[in-house]
Amino acid sequence: MSWFDHRKLIRVEMANATANGLPTINGIYVDNARIARAGGDWWPPVVIKADEGDDAPRDYTGGNHLKGGVRTARLLDWQLNRGGGDCSSFSVSWTVELMAYNTVGKRRPIAQQQFVARFYPGVIETVYGITLSEPASVLWENGPQMTTDGFRESLHFIGGAPQPGTPFIDDVRNSGPRRQFKTDRIAVVTGTNAVQASWVDPKFDAGDGRYVDPRSAFMRSAQRTGKVYQAIVTTPIHFNAGQGYQWRGGYAWGIHESDVIALIRKRM
Repeated sequence: MSWFDHRKLIRVEMANATANGLPTINGIYVDNARIARAGGDWWPPVVIKADEGDDAPRDYTGGNHLKGGVRTARLLDWQLNRGGGDCSSFSVSWTVELMAYNTVGKRRPIAQQQFVARFYPGVIETVYGITLSEPASVLWENGPQMTTDGFRESLHFIGGAPQPGTPFIDDVRNSGPRRQFKTDRIAVVTGTNAVQASWVDPKFDAGDGRYVDPRSAFMRSAQRTGKVYQAIVTTPIHFNAGQGYQWRGGYAWGIHESDVIALIRKRM
């Protein structure tokens, strides 16, 4: 996806480049110079425990996560929908077959993730759903997470802490307990050349925080990974076969923070 913003050409690349061969953001460019390598997890892996599974240690499956060198997810289908040539928007949809961390040993998938990502100039809007095919508990899910390579000058959680202009240090920060945070779910990181953000629609299904512990934060940065996360599940929730949840959210880029926030709010 390429577009002009304040006379700068911004390009975001997507590729099936995770360890499981799943779609991810694979590079970000300004005026054809690569400012972020991206890669790794963007659309989420999940921590799932099947009711009928082995005693394997808790871990993520899907996304960029293998377990003992074994793939934990499989891309079932992938489809690009566009009008041809230049266009004002296009969409990519894909379905992922996902194992629980305690069914990888048996190579048994127990869930499907469905993604529909709509690309607009400056914004990716994703509608995500996960459906269990057998009884299991979802223990943790980070929603639309983002790497921050190329965007480590400042960090800002809209409506929470830290405030605009706070230096992005290699430390753990969060937006404050969910019970105190009632506004937008937008996380912004800035770099020398551009601004990047992740967002979740708080009015769409699990985006309202129903599976987030009231003491947990909606948004946080992590010291070990240098990433920024949006909490969707932080307290275990059990589902039967055929059940699951959804969220709506995604990413945005631009030259100025105010413009990026305006683009996101237009999609909410």
